[in-house]
Amino acid sequence: MIKMRKFLNSLATLTLIALTVSICANVSSSYAAFGVSPPWVNNDHMLPGTTFEQVVYLSRSDTEKAMNAEVKVTGDEELVKWIEILDKESLIIEKGQNLLPMTVVVSVPENAAAKNYLGGIFVTLTPVVADTLLGDGEVGIALGSRVSVNILVTGDQITDYEIESVVAEPQKQDTPLSIDLEVENKGNTNIADLKGQIDIYDSTNTELIKTLTFVPLDESIASYETKKVEMIFQDFSPGPGEYWVAVKAFKNEEVIYEDRFLKRVQAEAKPEAIAESTTISEVSVTKANNIYLILGLAGFGLALIAFIGTIVALIINKRAKRNLQKNTQA
Repeated sequence: MIKMRKFLNSLATLTLIALTVSICANVSSSYAAFGVSPPWVNNDHMLPGTTFEQVVYLSRSDTEKAMNAEVKVTGDEELVKWIEILDKESLIIEKGQNLLPMTVVVSVPENAAAKNYLGGIFVTLTPVVADTLLGDGEVGIALGSRVSVNILVTGDQITDYEIESVVAEPQKQDTPLSIDLEVENKGNTNIADLKGQIDIYDSTNTELIKTLTFVPLDESIASYETKKVEMIFQDFSPGPGEYWVAVKAFKNEEVIYEDRFLKRVQAEAKPEAIAESTTISEVSVTKANNIYLILGLAGFGLALIAFIGTIVALIINKRAKRNLQKNTQA
């Protein structure tokens, strides 16, 4: 009897395993793989009354069907109220698309207590209405992923930033040196001043021409904002040519960014000389035209005089013939 029970248990186990394998083998390939990147939304220095925004990318391996991304937020009761998923009702990964950005916004109210708040964002893919019909052998299983949320509310003001890139576009001579910086403010306070140094070298990159320090920004960079800013150095206007520019950015005396690149300064055309040349040319053409006009008028006058003289001569000749005939008859 015992042997019979063991046999039946083994048979049931084998049957369950075979059924599981069969189901897994026939799961629709539309759900083959689904994930989120990054799988977290973290901020460890949020001040009450501030807002933080982060983009999480939803990705899938198969793109045969359009899919809805259904979102559910869980966790601390306060945190759930602070989290907003932009365009939550219209998050659709279209057919042929494998990547979809999802923007998560965390808005901490003014009266929020200073502590750590934990939660999660569950994202599940389900077929859109037009793609709900399953083929033969397909099992409608919706896969999902979780984005962990970790928000620390604090009363401490923290200044933190990174220089993403520095670009020096070509400029014209005798204009102040300018560079463009892309800065990410990772702290919870606005930034109006960056620490850094710029060394200007000649075209051979051997002779140091000028050393400059970063100037204050015209507009501050808000917390958690990435912004492109133009930094203009009014006390240095390079002449035409090529210069090597070495840039260093500091934070708490530590170098956080360093790069070296070529800067071109274009020679400016001289519009005064061009205008003078044009004026002289125009005067010459005008004088020539006046001469031709005078000559033409003179020629026309001479021709008119000759024509009148011819008429007069014909009249005189005709009268002379008449007088001659009269004398002959007499």
